[in-house]
Parts: sequence; C-alpha cells; structure tokens
Amino acid sequence: MPGMGKRLTTGLALFVLFVVPLGAYTGGYFCLGERRDWFSGAGPAARMMGIERVYSQQWMTTAFRPAAKLEGWLRGVEVEPTWFMDSILRDSTTPFS
Repeated sequence: MPGMGKRLTTGLALFVLFVVPLGAYTGGYFCLGERRDWFSGAGPAARMMGIERVYSQQWMTTAFRPAAKLEGWLRGVEVEPTWFMDSILRDSTTPFS
C-alpha cells in the first residue's frame, strides 16, 4: 500500500518521542521511591491521611511533583514527594498539615 511506510515511520516516531519517556517517568515515579502511608487513628477506624514518597535525591522530589499531584487527585488524598534527608530531619510525625 502506498504511504504505509510513511505512516509507520510517523507512528514509530510518535511512540518513541512520547510513550517511551512517559513510561520511563511513570516507572521512575513508582519504582525509585519508597511509599509510606499515613493514617489518622488506629485499628479498623483508621483513615488514610496521605502518602509520602521518599526519594534518594532532592531533584527527584521536584521532578516527580506533577505525578504526585496527579496521584493525589486520583486517589483523593494528599501525596507528598520528599527526599531521604528531608524525611530524616523532619521534626513532626507526619508530613501532612
């Protein structure tokens, strides 16, 4: 079929330019950090307050902030990306106010 090669090339270029980086970003967001769930209360009446995702580098918290906002919107809880030293030095018992 005429034009099939051009459509295939365009489709492959779009895949490489958009889908591959988005997949790598999403995979990095979920796999590079440690997830910590925060609850208010205890036992069966506990309610999830939020999720803290702890990353090893400070730049990761900045890079993954948009994904955290999206996850928080989808889950209906606050999601806070933090980095390792920020998590260690925190005075309060919860990152959520």
